[in-house]
Amino acid sequence: MPDAKNPGAVILISVCLMLPLILTGCGVKAFPKVPQEPSLPEIKELKAEHAGDILDLTWRISFSEKEHKKPDGFAVYRFRADAKADICENCPIPFERVARIPFSPDNGKGQAYYEKLLPGYRYFFKVAAYGKDGSTGPDSEMISFSSPEN
Repeated sequence: MPDAKNPGAVILISVCLMLPLILTGCGVKAFPKVPQEPSLPEIKELKAEHAGDILDLTWRISFSEKEHKKPDGFAVYRFRADAKADICENCPIPFERVARIPFSPDNGKGQAYYEKLLPGYRYFFKVAAYGKDGSTGPDSEMISFSSPEN
């Protein structure tokens, strides 16, 4: 036992005994994590059907309120090129947004976009959900086809 006449030794031993308790605290030591927000739903089953010169682009989403954030709508992206033009196989496609389709619960399982096709073009389409905060979900699969010739 330390001598009561040497207060420095008593303080040193007290600090050494309390140091492990102070350093461990609550026992959980980790960097704080940003809470994960649910993601926007993925676009599934993107299909293009055309009767004559009218395109009917349809898609579905897999939406679960526990896993996904409710989309505000869907952005439709298109690239149109002359059917005779050579298109680089591995080059990025310069899509432009051509429509914003609002989400509504009664048609949330199936959405549609219609467009009049111009003859002699090759079309590329993709769709992505967007949120009220400006966030976007993952792009759908890209589909491409040639418009009918007149």
